[in-house]
Amino acid sequence: MSHELRLHRDPWILRFGVFLFLLQLAIWPQVIAGRKSLCFRDYGLFGFPLAEFHRTAFWEGRLPLWNPYNECGVPFLAQWNTLALYPGSLIYLFGPLPWSLDWYCLAHQWLAGMGMFVLCRRWIGGTVGPLVAGVGYAFGGLTMSCVFWPNNIAALGWMPWVILLLPKAIESKHTPSRPPIREPCISRSAWLLPAVATLQMLCGAPEITLMTWIVGASASLAFLPPPHWLAGLAKIVGFFACTLVLCAVQLLPFFHFLGLSQRDAQFSAGEWSIPALGAVNFFLPWFQSYQSIHGLPLQYGQYWIPTYYAGVFIVGGAILSFFTRTPTTTPRLTLIALAAGSVLMAMGDEGHLYRWVRTAFPQLGVMRFPVKWLVITAFSLPVLAATGLNALFQMEPRPARNRVVGLAIIGVSLLALFAWIDVLTPLGVSALPHAKVITHAALVHGLALLAALAILAWLLRARHADQKQTPAFLAGLTLLGLITATELAHAFPQVGTLVNGEVFQPASKPDPDFPRLGEGRVMLGRETIRSFMRVHLDDPTANYLLKRAGAFANANLLDRIPKVDGFFSMSTKASSEITDALFARLDPSQLPLTRFLTVTHWSREPLRWVPLKSRAPGAWLGSVETLHPAQNLEQVLRPDWQPEREACIESAWTTPPSPLSPRIEWSQTQFSNESIRAQATVPGTAPGFATLAV
Repeated sequence: MSHELRLHRDPWILRFGVFLFLLQLAIWPQVIAGRKSLCFRDYGLFGFPLAEFHRTAFWEGRLPLWNPYNECGVPFLAQWNTLALYPGSLIYLFGPLPWSLDWYCLAHQWLAGMGMFVLCRRWIGGTVGPLVAGVGYAFGGLTMSCVFWPNNIAALGWMPWVILLLPKAIESKHTPSRPPIREPCISRSAWLLPAVATLQMLCGAPEITLMTWIVGASASLAFLPPPHWLAGLAKIVGFFACTLVLCAVQLLPFFHFLGLSQRDAQFSAGEWSIPALGAVNFFLPWFQSYQSIHGLPLQYGQYWIPTYYAGVFIVGGAILSFFTRTPTTTPRLTLIALAAGSVLMAMGDEGHLYRWVRTAFPQLGVMRFPVKWLVITAFSLPVLAATGLNALFQMEPRPARNRVVGLAIIGVSLLALFAWIDVLTPLGVSALPHAKVITHAALVHGLALLAALAILAWLLRARHADQKQTPAFLAGLTLLGLITATELAHAFPQVGTLVNGEVFQPASKPDPDFPRLGEGRVMLGRETIRSFMRVHLDDPTANYLLKRAGAFANANLLDRIPKVDGFFSMSTKASSEITDALFARLDPSQLPLTRFLTVTHWSREPLRWVPLKSRAPGAWLGSVETLHPAQNLEQVLRPDWQPEREACIESAWTTPPSPLSPRIEWSQTQFSNESIRAQATVPGTAPGFATLAV
């Protein structure tokens, strides 16, 4: 039998693709059929409103550069995670919302599983290991959590493809080919890599993109002999630079906006990191977690994702790879080191490594939430599991059987131990309901491990049938993949958080009391925002409609209601400081600043709007007589602040400004989704300052 694996002729790729889609159909039947829509957490309040705004701009024939409805106007394309330039967004731009966005997210989940399967087929070979790895990566807790972020799931979908192409792209004819598998469809990696890497970078998940290149570069160098590391590193830098150039149309406005935003080297203080024993959640879901007010389990210390459970069978296979000498060309030790290092990074300052890296590279401070470093671990574990399972199939029957039995004993024992620790630990909730939950989780996933190992033992006995592809072997392989996907989905009950698609449709009769663009803005009070963050209705549809009616987060975009605040990764520093100062006050409705921002409706409590007397709608120009330093924000928060005469500027001004003539002649004022244009003529000869408010 030839040792070459020609991927373009590999029938298992098509088989696995169909199998993966059928698994998705079993887990998300109503979503794929278009009867229900995703709506968990940020999907309905962030992802979908931005997609709807993007789609509207697309069919109006314009590029969505600017969002005038949030934060008194905020860049849209420059946010990067809005997918404004990502070619994959054509799925929801041409398809009917909301289902086209659902299909977009599930398509990238499918892409993630396919990429992991192909990568493991190339690096490791075999069938059992790649199938388990592909299913484990596609339905793992971190990937399932990111399905509800269109930008993150797209980046995770392209991650294995970039890592697959990078080692092949830097190979030289003067160096040994590692892995020693050459297939025509991968030989063009030198030009495929920049294209695929560009697609991932345009997804707008910079942290995942950075981690992709960290894993890809480390694995690529591990494939090379030490004398060629320097040349290989130079090629990696070259490919990365080429990707940056191809993405310049997105990166240039992003970095310009980043320089003006609230994010700097001190932005992240290490919050939302995993606890010391947080890595146990890869093995036992809901370990050291609590039931939040939203009805979902959250881990103490981090609230980015509800779970990153990788699967007890996946972790077991990864443990096998650690204790087994594998003849494959997988960069096993490199992936083990990366997985361990990313867990330490995810611990934040408690893990020490994060603090040291931030000290050496202070620019990483713009990245929020150390827990995101677990992306590397979530990628590495399925590859290591495939490596360990492949090693079993290359052993003699007795040693392989002994390792399976040993893994069953160790796995069940660890599940019982961790469940017992979680019930007794001060971090866990020792009340009876939580004890039942964690005990049930340990029991269910322990049984799943035993079932998967039993099937694996049967496949080991019939391993020679792998070459013949007998129906019995295919049935066992299918059952193994089904058990893996089922137990992973069981650890993510949020798959049932679905809503009727009608909740996203435009209102048939917009509220006539709310201002339209150019007529004013609404503002949510501090207690209103806190109430919306705490409230949770059992019915997902009613829960979302409640928050949409209150214009919470970015739900105002669906009804085109201008608002003072918003829910975005970046805001201008000045805008962020002003909104934070307003929300710090219990009742800012009577401040001159509120009238200056044309706030016509203020919400002290959810769904209770108080009409305010604001300045006349449209653009407004004032003649400045007094200047204050921009750092002195309290000046604009004074009850007696006069915006028509006072202003704050960044640079120092030594001489008092000359008042401009009050006779201002407006020639034109235009408001649109794209921009706000105001033109005015100000008579006078002396230099001075004017304040423009729109």
